[in-house]
Amino acid sequence: MIDPALYALFAEPVLDIEFLDPGYTDHGSDVWRVTLASRTVIVRASRLGQSGGPFWEGLEYLFGVDPRPVHRMGRLNALLRQLGAFPVPAVLSQGYLGTREAVVVEHLPGEPLPELNQLPSALLENFGVSLARLHSCCLDWFGTVTDEIRRPLEEFHPRLAGSLELLTNRWYADRPEICAILPEMLDQAKRLPAPRYSCPVLIDQDASQYLWDGAHITGLVDTEAFAAAPPELDLVGMEYLLNRRSAAALARGYRSVMPLPRLDGVRRLYRFLYLLLDVQGETALQEWMARKIFFP
Repeated sequence: MIDPALYALFAEPVLDIEFLDPGYTDHGSDVWRVTLASRTVIVRASRLGQSGGPFWEGLEYLFGVDPRPVHRMGRLNALLRQLGAFPVPAVLSQGYLGTREAVVVEHLPGEPLPELNQLPSALLENFGVSLARLHSCCLDWFGTVTDEIRRPLEEFHPRLAGSLELLTNRWYADRPEICAILPEMLDQAKRLPAPRYSCPVLIDQDASQYLWDGAHITGLVDTEAFAAAPPELDLVGMEYLLNRRSAAALARGYRSVMPLPRLDGVRRLYRFLYLLLDVQGETALQEWMARKIFFP
C-alpha cells in the first residue's frame, strides 16, 4: 500500500511511511503517516474509482458530496477550524499521486477514540458542547459545507425522497421489507416542511473519526463526509452510537449551548435514510427502526 509517488510530495528526506488502515470498507481516502526529517505529517489521497457503495452514492446524490476531489479539503478544514468546535488538522500542501488528488495535512496527537459509550460523562458533555457549536453555524442552503453545491432548503425533503428511491432500486431491490416500506417513506418525505436551517453535519458520525489523549478529544481527522444538512439528521444518527447514560451526558453539554432540536417528526424518515446509506453495515429493517429513543 506504499505508493512510491508519496516521496515526490516532499522536498526533504522521508524517513518512514506507514499506511493507516481504517478497518472498514468504502472509506473515501487512503491515508498514510509520513515521518520526515523535520516533522510527522499525514497524507490523504482520494480512492478514485473505489469509493462506490450506497453511502457515497447517496451522499453525492443528496448533498453533492464526493470524496475524490480531496483538494477541496483545504477549504473545508479551514472552515471547520474557524468554527472551533473540534480540533481539525490544517491542510499544509496539495499534490497528486499519479492521477489521484492528495493533500498533506497536519498530524494531530492522540489515539483513536474508543466507542462513545465507553467515554466518561464529562468528556461526553464536552462532546455535546462541541456538537452544538457546529450546529450553531446556521446555513440557509443544503449541499456541501463549502457551498460548491447549494440547494434551497425547500428542496431538501423532496430530494431526500429521490435519494431513498435511488438507493432502494440500486442496492436493496432484493430486500422485500425495504421495498415494502419505501412508499410510506416517500410520502412522508414529500409531506414534510423544509428544515429550519442546515449546518455542518458529519454524515458518517462514529468514534473512529476522532482522536483523544485519554481525557480530551484531540482531533476530528476524517472530514470527507461533512455535508450542509439539518442538525436533526446528526442527532438521529447519534442515537445509534449511544446508550441512555452517554446520550444523557451528551445532551447536557448540548443544552448548555442551545436547545436540542425536536426529532419526533423526522426520526423515522431519517433513520430509514441512514439504513439505506449503510452507515453501520447491513442491519434488519425492524431492528434498525426500533432502536431506542435517547433524545426525546
